Amino acid sequence: MRLFPSLDKSPADGKISFSEMENWNVAQGADRLAYRTQKELLSRDRDDDGAVSFHENFPQFSTLDLAKNEMGHGQAGWWMELFKLADVNGNGNLDFHEFNNFLHPEDSHDRKIKIWLIKDKIKKHAYDVYKTYVDFEKTRVPTAEEKFADLDVDHDKFLTVEELLPILPYLKPGELTYAKFYTHYLIDAAG
Repeated sequence: MRLFPSLDKSPADGKISFSEMENWNVAQGADRLAYRTQKELLSRDRDDDGAVSFHENFPQFSTLDLAKNEMGHGQAGWWMELFKLADVNGNGNLDFHEFNNFLHPEDSHDRKIKIWLIKDKIKKHAYDVYKTYVDFEKTRVPTAEEKFADLDVDHDKFLTVEELLPILPYLKPGELTYAKFYTHYLIDAAG
C-alpha cells in the first residue's frame, strides 16, 4: 500500500520527497488563486464578456477621481497604475490571466508588475518587512552588507528596483511563496 499516491509521482517509490511535497503545495496554492480569480471575475464582469474593465472592477471611482490621479495606496490612480500594468494587451479589459495578475500581483510572473510591487514596498519602508521575514528563517542569514553586495550587481553602491527583484518574495510574499514555506515547515515538523 502506498501513502499519498497523488503526491508520490517522481519517482513513484512509496515515499514523498521534498520536491514532490513542494510541487503539490504550490499546485494547491495556484488552484486557490485561480478559484478566487474566477469567482471575482464572475462577480465583477457586468457585461458577461469574460473580461473586466476598470469601471466594472471599481464602480466607486468617478472620472474626477481618475483625473486627480492620486497615487496613495488604494486610491484611484494607484489602482489604475496596477490595472494598466496587468492589461498586457492594452485593450482596457483584463481577461482571466491578466485579472489574476491584477488580483495577486505578488504571485505574478510579469516583470513590470514585480517592479511595481518593489517600488510600492519601498514607499512603505520595506526593509523592515525584509528584516522581520528573514529573522524567522533557519538558514544562515547573511549580514546586511553581504546581501547588499550580492544585490548590487553594477557595484555602484546603490540598489535599483531591478537589482531588488531577487528579494521580492521577502518583500511581498504571495500565496505561492507561503506554499513553499509551508512545505519547509511540514518537512521540519515530520523530521
